[in-house]
Amino acid sequence: MPSVAWSRRLSALVVVVMVVVVACDAGPATRTVRATGNELHPQGDAGTPITVPEAIGALVSGPMPATGVAEVEARVVEAGFAMGPYEGTGTWLDVYDWSSAYTTSGVPVVGPDSVDVMAARGANTLFIQTARFDNPATVLEPELLTQFIDRAHANGMAVVGWYLPTYEHPAVDYERLMAIAELGVDGITVNIEATQVENIGLRSARAIELAALLRESLPGSIIGSVVFPPLLTETIGPGVWPAFPWAELAPYHDVWLTMGYWTDRRADSGWRDGYAYTDENLRLLRQLLDDPDLVVHPVGGLSGAVKAGQIAGMVRAATEHGAIGTSVYDYPSMTEEQWTELVTFGS
Repeated sequence: MPSVAWSRRLSALVVVVMVVVVACDAGPATRTVRATGNELHPQGDAGTPITVPEAIGALVSGPMPATGVAEVEARVVEAGFAMGPYEGTGTWLDVYDWSSAYTTSGVPVVGPDSVDVMAARGANTLFIQTARFDNPATVLEPELLTQFIDRAHANGMAVVGWYLPTYEHPAVDYERLMAIAELGVDGITVNIEATQVENIGLRSARAIELAALLRESLPGSIIGSVVFPPLLTETIGPGVWPAFPWAELAPYHDVWLTMGYWTDRRADSGWRDGYAYTDENLRLLRQLLDDPDLVVHPVGGLSGAVKAGQIAGMVRAATEHGAIGTSVYDYPSMTEEQWTELVTFGS
């Protein structure tokens, strides 16, 4: 359990904010956001940016809630997550896929019985989103979510729960991530891509602090990190998260899942290619973290726009870089042909 409550960490957080702000450009920056029927993917090409003033020095986030942290700390479980769920081939569901709360008809696109199909097509792991920032639930529709988890386990699949913290209310983010550990899943992954906090220094500092507290709360457990493709943050669209804190986050995560969505790249960029984009992102990631043996699991896509042969290219790059697993975002749009290419990983 955490030895220091969140409230005591605020003083240290101020120091971290000051340090990170110094590393950021105080002038206007840009970020490119593409809203889809899936979760947030701020990965559009830099050719059509939306300008957003970063306002370094202004605390744009709302106040953190005063309650919740103690209750979470009191019921922390020793999950003992291992590396196994990140190995092999995986498939992804977000709340727009499985939750009735995020479908206009109230009927989810995917039901628990779809897990049987995932398993039959060769998926080793189900990555499933457990909550979303715009819904007050700590765990969204837990009874339905449990059906997905149980169905996957019945099929011999592992389940990794994931959540996208916004860093606007760190105590809420922490509570929702820790709640995943109580769902009977096999792993927990943090999706680090939200840009709601426009103050870059504050955003980075809160991301680092949340990662540190999660690590302290789950000692000995494998924690995954879903991150931007480094090509985006370093070259294509650095305004999305200037001075992304790669090195500062490194001590708190064990496996890195890059959102290498080559379908977000322009055709004339040279990066709309499953092999080239995956290859360069993995190379650059290990360079940024100064770790040639960094444990990686590249995520490709987006499945609805992937062309024939591109997933095979991703699999080839993942294999060459010694990735422990790979997957495509997300399940509902995947075709049989795409599955055929994906499951060649490890063969």
